[in-house]
Amino acid sequence: MELLEHYRAQGRGEAPADDKGDLAMGQEPITEEQRLVAALHEAEGGLTMRPVQYPMGNGDADIALVAVDERAEAMHEGAVEMLAERESELQQHVASNLTALAVERAPRAGEIRDRVAVVLIEGRAVADAYERTKNGWVELLKLAGRKDLIAEIPANPLRGINGLEAAVLPMPVSFT
Repeated sequence: MELLEHYRAQGRGEAPADDKGDLAMGQEPITEEQRLVAALHEAEGGLTMRPVQYPMGNGDADIALVAVDERAEAMHEGAVEMLAERESELQQHVASNLTALAVERAPRAGEIRDRVAVVLIEGRAVADAYERTKNGWVELLKLAGRKDLIAEIPANPLRGINGLEAAVLPMPVSFT
């Protein structure tokens, strides 16, 4: 905006005509126009306009110009490349140290196995108590002649717990 005002002032003869020409790299602005052009380039931040084709129906396409910050895109691409490198390094590290990692994680897996064993015992006891209570209600409803209410008794939420395996280590069997 300020640059356009400067050009308008030149056109009205209210501002001196500056020497044209871009600044060399690292050169300080000398004239007002050079200062304003440098400020404009700084504000643009390397934006360029790039044509983009958007697909439309019937095989037609809509074409638009999109402002692109090439510096930001390049920095993003560099970050994505660095992330891919780090993921590859991590994969190589884990692959070459898998046995050591398993040994390191085994104590925690043992703790979890022990907790699961306790929960299974308690869960099975609660599931059995639920079934006994439910069966008591079924008998009461039958005696009362209200078999229609039996279907309203919710199913045991722990009904599958008796079919679960005993507590095991939550890690590959090859490392146990």
